[in-house]
Amino acid sequence: MIKDKETFLRQVALMPELKGNKLSLVFALHPSIDISKKEKFVDNISHHFVRIKEEERGEIVSERDRKSNDIESWIGKDLRINKIKLKSVRGFPDSTMPFGINFKNEDGKPESMIILGSNGSGKSSIYNSIEYNYCKKIGEAQLRTSANLEDEDSEFKSYLSHFDNGFGNSMCDIETVDEIFKLQSTNIPKEVRKRINPNTHFISDYDIYYNGQLSYLKGNTGSFHNLIAESLGLSELLQFERNLRAFTSYRRATESTRINSLEKSSKEENALIVSAQKSLEEKKQKLVQFSETEKKQPLDSKVQELQKLVAQLKFANYNFQFDFQILDENIVKYELKYKEFEALEFKTGNISQIQFLNLGLELLKDATDCPLCNSSKKSTTEISAFVLDRIKQIESFNTINQELTKAFNYATENLDNFFNQIALLKGKVTQELYTIKSYSEFSELISGENSFITFIETTQASEFYSVGSTMNDSDLFKLNKNQFLFSFFETNKEYINNELKSIIDNISMFASQRNEIITNIEKQLATNLQSRTLFEQIVTVKNEITGLEQQLIVSRKKIQSNDVELKNYREQQALFKSIKDDTRIFSIHFHTLLSKEVLQAFAPIKLIVEEVLEKYIKQEEREVELEIKMKEEEIDSETGEVLSEIITALIVPKDKSLQPLPVNKYFNTFHYRLFSTMVGISIAMASRINTRINLPLVLDDIFYASDFENRATIERFIKELFKVFEEYTPELELQLILFTHDQLIFESAVRAIAETKVKNIAFAKLFPHNNAKDKGDYKELAYRMPSYLPYTIMQNTLTKV
Repeated sequence: MIKDKETFLRQVALMPELKGNKLSLVFALHPSIDISKKEKFVDNISHHFVRIKEEERGEIVSERDRKSNDIESWIGKDLRINKIKLKSVRGFPDSTMPFGINFKNEDGKPESMIILGSNGSGKSSIYNSIEYNYCKKIGEAQLRTSANLEDEDSEFKSYLSHFDNGFGNSMCDIETVDEIFKLQSTNIPKEVRKRINPNTHFISDYDIYYNGQLSYLKGNTGSFHNLIAESLGLSELLQFERNLRAFTSYRRATESTRINSLEKSSKEENALIVSAQKSLEEKKQKLVQFSETEKKQPLDSKVQELQKLVAQLKFANYNFQFDFQILDENIVKYELKYKEFEALEFKTGNISQIQFLNLGLELLKDATDCPLCNSSKKSTTEISAFVLDRIKQIESFNTINQELTKAFNYATENLDNFFNQIALLKGKVTQELYTIKSYSEFSELISGENSFITFIETTQASEFYSVGSTMNDSDLFKLNKNQFLFSFFETNKEYINNELKSIIDNISMFASQRNEIITNIEKQLATNLQSRTLFEQIVTVKNEITGLEQQLIVSRKKIQSNDVELKNYREQQALFKSIKDDTRIFSIHFHTLLSKEVLQAFAPIKLIVEEVLEKYIKQEEREVELEIKMKEEEIDSETGEVLSEIITALIVPKDKSLQPLPVNKYFNTFHYRLFSTMVGISIAMASRINTRINLPLVLDDIFYASDFENRATIERFIKELFKVFEEYTPELELQLILFTHDQLIFESAVRAIAETKVKNIAFAKLFPHNNAKDKGDYKELAYRMPSYLPYTIMQNTLTKV
C-alpha cells in the first residue's frame, strides 16, 4: 500500500526511538507545514514546536485507523488501452476525422500489440501522445533540453503541437478499461500521479539514458536507490527528506550576529558610562574649585582642540543616496522579463541561424523539395511555414534575452550599489567612533553612532544582505545567474516590500541626525570660549554635569534594553538549536523508515534484473557475476548499528583477487543499454506489485537489430519480458505495446511470442496517416496481421534455419 505523507509522518512519530522528539510530533500533527525553504524552516515550525507536549503523541492515529484517501480510489484500476484517437499532434495533421488505433481483440478486451512502422510513420508521435496522457510529461522532450521540466510544462505542450496549430487544438483521446483520458485533461490527479508514477511503464531512449546515468553505489538524488523510491510514489517524501537535509546543513547567522552586535553595543555603552563618570567627577571637582576661587580656569586650549575635531567631523560626508523606488522598479522589470524568457518554447538561436534560415527560404522558392536533404516528407509550403515560424522564435528569443540581460544588469548594479554603500558607511562610522570615543563632550554622538553600528550589523545579518552581497561567489549563481537572482527576489519578496524601504529611510536619516548633534556640540564649544564671569562658568559646569548625568541614564537604559533583546535572541538561538538537534535525529529515523519502504520492492527488482542479465553473462562465458544487494549506507559510530542501507549493483569477478566493478564501468554499450532497460522494466514491475494498478507497458523503438548479436538474443529478451510479468503479477494481464522500425526486431518478436504461446496479442504494420483506413468515427492507422500469420512466419524461419 502506498503511504501518503501524512500517514508516513504519523508512522515515523510512533517510532520508539523518537519518543521525546518534539519535531516528530509537529510533523505528525501538522503535516502541511512548509519546510521547502531552509531560511523559513524555524519560523514556520517554532510556533508549534514551543507549544506541543509529549502527551499529544497519544493522539496520533496509527496508519491502519486512518481514513481512506484519494489514492485508494485508484488502487486496482485497469488502465490498459482499448482505443486511441488523435489529430493535430506532432506529425499528425488536423483532420475532420481523427486518426487512431484499436487495441481491442474480438472479445472487445484490450490486447498487446507489436507495431512495425518505418521512420516518419508516426510511431513516436503516438507514443509521446499516450505518454503525456498518462504522465503529463514526455521523456523525448526532456532528452532535448537541460532544463528540469515539471509536469504539464509548456515545453511538453509545444513539443506535441503540430506546427503552428497550437496545443489547444491537439487531440489524443484514450479509452482505457476503467477511464477515459483526454490530452487537455489532468486524467490522473497530480497527487495520485506522484505516488503511482505511471512513467515507470513508458520506456524510451530517455529512460535508457537516464537509467544509464544513475549511480549504482550511492544513495543520493541521482542514484539507483533513489529512482526506486521515486518510482514507488515516494517522491513527495523524498523531497521532504531533501528539505530536512538542507536545513540540517544550514547555518543561520541572524541570531548570533544580532547577539554579538548587542553585546558589542552594551560594551560600548559601558565604556561610555565609565568615561562619563570620570568626566562627571572632574566637573564636580571643578565646581568645587569655582566655589573656592574666582580664578578663571585655563579651558580655552582644550576647547580649541575640540573645535578643530568638530570641523573635521563636519567636513566628512555621511549622506546615503539610494532610491528604493528605482530598485523596486528594476526588480519588477527583471521578474517580468525572466517570466517572459521562461515562457519561451525555444531558448536557442542567433543571427547566424537566422541568416541560414533566410537563405534556405530563398532556395526553397525554386525547389520542389527540401533544398538540404531532398527527401522531406513535408511539402515546400509546410517547410516554409516551419522555417518562418522558427525565424520568429529565434528573433523573439534574441529580443527577450537582450531585455532580460539588460534588466539583470540594472537590478544587480542597484543591489551592488546598496551593499557597497552600507559597507562603506559602516567603515566610516567605525573609524569616527575610534577618533572621538575618548572625549566626553561627544558622548551623545558616540551613543548615536554606537546605535547606528548595531542597526547596520543587524541589517547585514539578514538573509537579503548576507546572500545578496556574496551572490557573485555562489556556485549556484555561477551555474544559472538568472534563475538564482529570480529565486533570490522571490525568497526575499516580503523583506523587500516590508522592511527594506524602512531600513533605507533610517540610514538616510542618520546623516542629518549626526549633523544636528555636531552643530549642538559646536555651539556649546563656542559658548565655552567666550569670556564669562565666574557665575556664568559655574552655570556652564552645572549644565554639563546635568548633561552627563542624563547621558548616564540614557546609556544605562540602553544597556537594559539590550539585555532584554539579548535574552530574546538567546532564546531564539536556543530554540533554533533545539529544532536543529531534533531535525538531525528525526532525519535519521525518517530516512531509515523511508529506506524500508524502498526495500519492499527490492526482491522483485533484484530477481528480475539478475535473472535476465545473468543469462547473457553465462552465455558469453564471462567469469563474473551480477550482484544486486543491500549495502550499509550509514552506521552509528558508537554502537556500530546499521542506521540505513541502500540498493547497489556490482559486477563481481569469480576470481576473488580482483575488485568488483560498478555496472557502468564493466558493461559494453549494448549490455549497459540492456541493463538500463531491464532496470526500467523491473521498476515498472515493482510499481505494479505495489499499486495493483494495471498500466500498459509501452516501449518506443528502444532496440535495433544491430544491438543484438543474433536473432536468438532478441527472442530471449522478449520471452523473458513476458515471463517476468506473468511470474510476478499473474493477476494483472500484461498489455505490451512495442513500437519498432526494425524488421528483424519485429520478426524476432513474432517468433518469440509464437514459441511461448502468449495469448491476446496482435501484430500490426503502421500506415502513414494519409493511408489510414476509415473506420466510422476514426481512421485506423494500424494494419493487423491475420492471426495465422505469426505462426507462418515462425515456421518459415524454422525452415530457413
